[in-house]
Formats: sequence, C-alpha cells, structure tokens
Amino acid sequence: LAATPAEPYLLAGALYLWQFPHFFALAWVHKTDYSRGGYAMVPVRDPTGLRTSGLVARYAAYSSLFPFAAVAAGAAGPMFAVEGCALNAALAYSAYRFRRKRTTENARTVFRVTLAYLPLLLFFMLLHSERLKRAD
Repeated sequence: LAATPAEPYLLAGALYLWQFPHFFALAWVHKTDYSRGGYAMVPVRDPTGLRTSGLVARYAAYSSLFPFAAVAAGAAGPMFAVEGCALNAALAYSAYRFRRKRTTENARTVFRVTLAYLPLLLFFMLLHSERLKRAD
C-alpha cells in the first residue's frame, strides 16, 4: 500500500463523497416511485426532508476538502484547489438551498449540479495532474 500513488485513493474518495448528494437528491425527486416500489430509500422515510437534506449538505461539505487533499498529497497542482473550490461552492450552495427549502425543484438542482460536478472535477484533476507533469 505504501508504494501505491495517492491518485487511486483520491479518486475513490471523490466518487464516494459525490454519490451521496447525487443519489439522495435523485431519491428525493422520485420518492413517491420508490415508496410505491417498496424501496426503503432515505427520502421515503423522511416526510419533512430534514434528514435527506442534512445528508446532502453534510456530504457536500465533506467534498469541499477533496481539492485540498489532492494538492496536499501531491496529486494535483495548486490551481486544482482553486477550481475545485469553485465546483464545491456550486455544490454547497445548491445543497444549502435544498436544506433551507426542501422542494423537488431544489433537489433536482442538486442532482443537476452533481451531474456536472464529477466530470469537471475529474477533468480539472487530470488537467493539473502532478504525475503527468513529472512524466514529461
């Protein structure tokens, strides 16, 4: 494990943190369908949305550490932290709006932000990869 570069762990962590806002927002939008199908998703058992929106906000906040972890681990250059913070600001803001007003439209906004968030985060990480710079 010690010889394994940081990138695989960082990418696994990014995917792990990303999935919660993404799928909880999607589950909120389709909670009626999940309920009818007998799936015990968090929003199905959360009529007020406090728990669901809290989970979305919590994992959005955790995600904000990712760009700094990537830079600290030497996997990406400092510009990645700047771009990553901008992406995380969009995710955190949409999560905050959903937390304040738990509507289907706000959940759908979180979902849409997550659709853009992951590919952009991975693109920026690749663009500012320290490993690729060292390979030159």
